[in-house]
Amino acid sequence: MANYSPNPGVNQTIEELLALGCPPIPVASQQDPRKKWCHKVAKTKEGVKYCPVDKNLDPIPRFTGKNPSYLKRDGSPWICLHGEFQSKLPTEGELKEFFCHPDTGVGSLGGHAGLDWLDFDRKCYDSQESCDRDVERIISENNLQGTWIERTGSDGWRVAVKPRQKPTFTNFATSPDGQHVGEALFEGRFTVLAPTIHPNGKPYRRVGWGEPIEVESLQAIGIYPSKDEVEQAARNQKREQRKASNPHYGQPTNPQDNPWDIRNFAHYFEGYHERSDGWAAAQCPHHNGTSQTSFRVRLDTGELTG
Repeated sequence: MANYSPNPGVNQTIEELLALGCPPIPVASQQDPRKKWCHKVAKTKEGVKYCPVDKNLDPIPRFTGKNPSYLKRDGSPWICLHGEFQSKLPTEGELKEFFCHPDTGVGSLGGHAGLDWLDFDRKCYDSQESCDRDVERIISENNLQGTWIERTGSDGWRVAVKPRQKPTFTNFATSPDGQHVGEALFEGRFTVLAPTIHPNGKPYRRVGWGEPIEVESLQAIGIYPSKDEVEQAARNQKREQRKASNPHYGQPTNPQDNPWDIRNFAHYFEGYHERSDGWAAAQCPHHNGTSQTSFRVRLDTGELTG
């Protein structure tokens, strides 16, 4: 067994992920954003990226204990630019750099090797008992006892499956058109895994030790798009229909012709920057501080997306 992490539990999870063909992604423990070293967040080919600041010039928290990041040997935290691992695994050198500190936890990205992580969120249920009962029913009725199963640091559940039919929804319910109780983490979605320490101090715990089990589809095991997901899909469909019926959609327009055009004032929003693909991005006034981009606007047409 290779020695990527001084933490034996983390090292074991790394080995198991690599055996499945899934990328081990580091998770730094939660950091105080007021610390000076938290201002640096990532190393790129162009140099060092610095974290965004709020209107008081205080750094916005970037090391939440649940996002791709790692601790260097000196304990300084750095963001892990995990997008490059959507299509490849980290090299041995990268793994040794990412996991050199014993407090760095581990996670992975969904979609690799056809694997999806079902994240059942405790706070979406009325009680711990109703959450446990619902998940245990799904596991029992579908003979999933032998798959990779975890309890999260917030007392939710994480169940790994390999659906033959790729999911088309993220927010899920455990009854048709039911209320949102979790997320299907696939196609590059990040998931934290045991034995990472949750920001509340509790560890993620592995409770099912088998390899992910293949299923026909998520719906076949009682996982359905949630009511809010269905409603959003209907809104998206209507929007696409409006676009298709508008012969002028996508054609360049002049923002000076409409004083309410977002392009006239988008540059006043925090984090505004123009991109090489013809879009600009910025943060909404009431963003939660965990995302650097809250909306995008197409510079030639004024099209707005969230």
